[in-house]
Amino acid sequence: MSSNPSTYVRFYSGLKAQNLLHGFLPQKGQFQPYSGWFALAFSCFTMVFTGYYLFEPGAFVVADFIFVYGACFIFIVLFCVWKIKGIMRGEQRGFGIPAADMDFFSGLEEIEKLTMEYEAERSAEGDKGVLRKAYNVVF
Repeated sequence: MSSNPSTYVRFYSGLKAQNLLHGFLPQKGQFQPYSGWFALAFSCFTMVFTGYYLFEPGAFVVADFIFVYGACFIFIVLFCVWKIKGIMRGEQRGFGIPAADMDFFSGLEEIEKLTMEYEAERSAEGDKGVLRKAYNVVF
């Protein structure tokens, strides 16, 4: 389904709820968060209209319908079973962590340390060769 755009939209809502929007992330996409919402809407639109031909008069074929929309139904069933199972065990209360309770700082020191080590390694190597220069321009 559209898990990547929905994950970003949820991540952004957590940053917004904790007032971490400005300066917390090292880079920001040019059209964020609007491109996340656009990707979510467009992927849902695409999913719905992928099998549009099935709904034309006389064109419905059960095998094609299952092929086109089966994954959506399987996802919904598995997700609901997982949530109900978690609620019955007492492990989950609802449909996600509240945006104000999301944890953005666990493991952050380790990531910062690895980033510093990598940047030091890259600067020590220098620009050797055409491929390295192109890599440094891109990344």
